[in-house]
Amino acid sequence: MTLPSPARLLCAALLSFGLVGSAVPAVADDVLPKPSVTAQAPSTTTAPAVPATPPALSTSPTSPGTPVPADLPANEPAQATTTPAQDEITSFVPDLDWNPLADPDSDARYGEHYTEPATPLKAASPLSTDGGAGLAAIAPRSGTFKVTLVTVQLSGKTVADTNAINMGAARNSITSANAYWNAATAGRLSMTQVNEFRHVSAARITDSYGTIMATVTKELNWQYRPYESLVIFVPHADLNYNGSWGILGGGFTDGPTSGRVIMPYPSALTNNVVTHEFGHVLGLHHANSLACTNARSDVPRSGASWADPSCWSSEYGDTSDLMGFAQISSPQINAFLWEYGGFGRGDEIRNLGNLTSSQSVTLRPWGGTASNRAVKFTDPASGETYYLELRAPVGSDAATAVGGNRGVKITKKDILGWSGNASIVLTPNSQRSGWGNSSLAWQQGQTFTAHTGTRVSINSVSNAEAVVTISSVSAYASYFKYSNMPSIYGRLPNGTFRALSWDEYSQLGQPGYQTLGPVSFVMNSWNGTIYLIGADNKGQILSFQDWDAYGRPNPTVSKLIPGTYFTTKFDSKLYYMSPAGEIPATDADYKAAGSPPLTLPTRYVKYDWDTTVYQQKATSLTASTATTVSHDQWAAAGFPAPQVISYIPGTTFFKYTNLGTIFMKTPTGATHPATYDEWRSAPLSAQGYTDAGQARFVMNSWNGTIYLIGADNKGQILSFQDWDAYGRPNPTVSKLIPGTYFTTKFDSKLYYMSPAGEIPATDADYKAAGSPPLTLPTRYVKYDWDTTVYQQKATSLTASTATTVSHDQWAAAGFPAPQVISYIPGTTFFKYTNLGTIFMKTPTGATHPATYDEWRSAPLSAQGYTDAGQARFVMNSWNGTIYLIGADNKGQILSFQDWDAYGRPNPTVSKLIPGTYFTRSDNKLYYMSPAGQIPATDADYKAAGSPPIRTS
Repeated sequence: MTLPSPARLLCAALLSFGLVGSAVPAVADDVLPKPSVTAQAPSTTTAPAVPATPPALSTSPTSPGTPVPADLPANEPAQATTTPAQDEITSFVPDLDWNPLADPDSDARYGEHYTEPATPLKAASPLSTDGGAGLAAIAPRSGTFKVTLVTVQLSGKTVADTNAINMGAARNSITSANAYWNAATAGRLSMTQVNEFRHVSAARITDSYGTIMATVTKELNWQYRPYESLVIFVPHADLNYNGSWGILGGGFTDGPTSGRVIMPYPSALTNNVVTHEFGHVLGLHHANSLACTNARSDVPRSGASWADPSCWSSEYGDTSDLMGFAQISSPQINAFLWEYGGFGRGDEIRNLGNLTSSQSVTLRPWGGTASNRAVKFTDPASGETYYLELRAPVGSDAATAVGGNRGVKITKKDILGWSGNASIVLTPNSQRSGWGNSSLAWQQGQTFTAHTGTRVSINSVSNAEAVVTISSVSAYASYFKYSNMPSIYGRLPNGTFRALSWDEYSQLGQPGYQTLGPVSFVMNSWNGTIYLIGADNKGQILSFQDWDAYGRPNPTVSKLIPGTYFTTKFDSKLYYMSPAGEIPATDADYKAAGSPPLTLPTRYVKYDWDTTVYQQKATSLTASTATTVSHDQWAAAGFPAPQVISYIPGTTFFKYTNLGTIFMKTPTGATHPATYDEWRSAPLSAQGYTDAGQARFVMNSWNGTIYLIGADNKGQILSFQDWDAYGRPNPTVSKLIPGTYFTTKFDSKLYYMSPAGEIPATDADYKAAGSPPLTLPTRYVKYDWDTTVYQQKATSLTASTATTVSHDQWAAAGFPAPQVISYIPGTTFFKYTNLGTIFMKTPTGATHPATYDEWRSAPLSAQGYTDAGQARFVMNSWNGTIYLIGADNKGQILSFQDWDAYGRPNPTVSKLIPGTYFTRSDNKLYYMSPAGQIPATDADYKAAGSPPIRTS
């Protein structure tokens, strides 16, 4: 090797090339190299990067006062304060047999895979510049790459540094890449060197290598033409990426047959690196490996990530592949990348298709030349395609297909790269990944299990062949057929289904199926769509091919297929709910269908600035109403998520005479300054606004809240910013703003009904306001175990009364939904002397074993209980009903569970329980049991001994 001058010897010797072969590179941020200040470069975008940890600062032999430029990376020797002679070597020049991977302090790695965007110098590339689009796969290519080889003298480097580039090794790397890719394309592609020259550049070795390439590209006025490539060598042992050294080379994809390569001084890895970088020129990304802390052998995708957070893609981790980590040899690219790049003759990979049954196949060495030497199959459950190949020490795999890397290699498309141009190897132990993993292949006796359950069993492995058995799981969750149709259908997990051919059904093992009712073919008279429907009138649209396969049956034609209807979606547009789902409809469709009644939808809505939830019901195609929803009503509906909309029916607009703002007022009275979009979303009939009179600014004397109100004393709280925007007007201060009041909510707590709505209040607030009379509320309540509805009226902050509500009274009030509560005033508690249970008795006499919560919810004054005497268990001889009663012969019916809980006591049986009787009302017979009135039959009456009937 050539050493630099003595003045720089120590710096160069200590220069860290970052060649840590055993480390797993981390995935970097997707950043661009900073352009050199000496020449502006075309912008580039990168594949996900693999940086190294920046090496430690090198120790320089210069004196403490020697200046070091601030823009130099920590591990790059400082430039001399005097310009070196052009015949002086300033760089470390490695021998050709120097292997960076053998350096114990190494961090050797490839550079990023760049794709170039369109520039004035080139046409738009069909490859993506941002990883989001591009070629799904590349068609086979044929032609000869014309390679221009340039040695670049960088700014700050000498002629001697550049002369030290071994041109024989540089030329040989192109020859090596030509041999590799010519063989991989069955002779269709070749590379020939057509130009070779020296170039003096303004770029510096301290620039990121992407910036160096961009600078040189522009300086050379390099044109991006098909089947032309630029390869440059620069005078340094390695390259850097944003100050991180150890880069062995970089590739730039400019099109399907165009690209550029940048290389440092040649070494033992140069042939591999140039061949790898030409893989990028040809559109390939990297060969990666699946890494999982939980040792999974496979994992499903979740968008652009793996579904299991314990797993990630270890970039370059497939060491048995040219597009993996750098190494001395250049192994064969895997079958996935082979197919993606359109390499070979096209017959190397046997396609087993959508695998629905077990199948045994024989694999031949992938490094060989046999047809159908690898296989691929599609997992029917996931739709993912897996590639199987035998890695044996044959051809370009001779040096790498050894030990644990000899065997069956399994790959699929990775989440990295773009347009599916990166592969991932699925290994027997994903807890090991990176350069140190030398067991990438599956061995005889092992079984790979895909994340769906599909298995690949390795039956045998030799250097000549491997036999594997693929056992697929069914893609279908269940099977069915229609009773009047011959086809058997497989239903997928997502609910869709399709007809199975007899061969497919047989390969699945002829599983059992559910026989469904008959189906029919129907069609509306106003369009030509034919539907296949079942007894529920649901089904699917038939394509012409489907209809033809069924024998072109004549559909039943009607104006409107039974079970279908027209509706709207609160947007004044028509939709037809066909047997196959919602379809936009026109007025002409609706009229042709006979203008049937619209099915009008309901939804839950709210404003984003108000907490009130409304139930909105469409009343016609263009109109709707909205009513507030109580918590109980919302709970009964299952707490549906309300949709935030801009206008709720019943909302009105108003404006204060002396202010420019238009306000909106909800049906509940909440107000809000209207935005233009909110105002425009209202129907035209509602867009007018009323005059709310002069706006007034008011404030209670006992707090600092300022309200903006109108003539109705309703309004909104003003923030400091709002008040400031209005010019900080002095508010009218009073003990209690007119129209406001204090109230309670049956919870012994105070609330202030301010101009802006309800606010929790304290005793101090109430007293400061002058202790005004409370406005006491009324509500309708019931128990969840009793049907009686009560009207509850607050009589003070802490007390209330309850009276029963007749059906007529409830109807007159509009059938308000009663609130279910734990204690209704007037309810008492009692206990039988010989039982431990405490019972509650409603004002109407209904009884119920009290729960702890029900007892605790009663006021302290009502929590005591009376002694109901000895409990007795009684039963009439003419039915099996057992009652639990006290001394007053009143009580409750016992369920079997209640009777069992009491130890199954023997009831006292009589024809007629004492204190009970029969009565007649409206010519109907009733039995007045211990638990209340029960309808009775003549047979009941006779069985009870025909006692005297009381009339009511």
